[in-house]
Amino acid sequence: MSITFPVKQILKFKVPGVLALGLVLGQFLMTGNQSNTIPNCTLKVERPHTSTSLYEKRKINAIKLNLVSECDSPQRFTTLQADIQIIKNDNQITAHDFGSITARSSKKNPSKAYFLDLFLECKSSETALYLGQASGNVYFDNGVTVPVSGSSIKFLPVDCTLGAK
Repeated sequence: MSITFPVKQILKFKVPGVLALGLVLGQFLMTGNQSNTIPNCTLKVERPHTSTSLYEKRKINAIKLNLVSECDSPQRFTTLQADIQIIKNDNQITAHDFGSITARSSKKNPSKAYFLDLFLECKSSETALYLGQASGNVYFDNGVTVPVSGSSIKFLPVDCTLGAK
C-alpha cells in the first residue's frame, strides 16, 4: 500500500507568507547586517604651484596647495594637518605649516571634501623645489573615523620663494 500526500498540503504554509517574510527580514536586519564595513578613503595632494587665479582675481603672487579627501561612501568632514616642504641648502625643511584645517563634505558630491584655499604669498619669483603633504582623519555620520595621508610624491620647481620657518 502506498502513501500519497496531496501537493497542496505540503506547500501550504501554516503562517501567512507576508508574516514569514517579515520575520526573516527582521532577523536579517538585527543580526545579518552587522558587517560594519570601514569606508575606503584616499587623500589626493596636488603639487604646490603658482596660483594663476589668485593673481588674476586679487593680484597676489602666491604658491597654492590643493587637497581632496575622497571616500567610497558619504563623509561628514575631513580634518588635516598640511604643510609645504622646501629644499634649501640641500636640506628638506618645512616652508609653511598650515596647522589643523577642516573641510565639510561637498554638497554636490558628499563622498569628497575639498581644501582649495591653502596658499602663501611669494617673497620673490626665484625658483625653489617644493613638495606638499598632509595627514589626518575623515569622519562619518555613524561615528567611524578613517585615517588618511598623502603627498605630492616628489619635489618640483616652482617660481616662488617663501620664507621658510
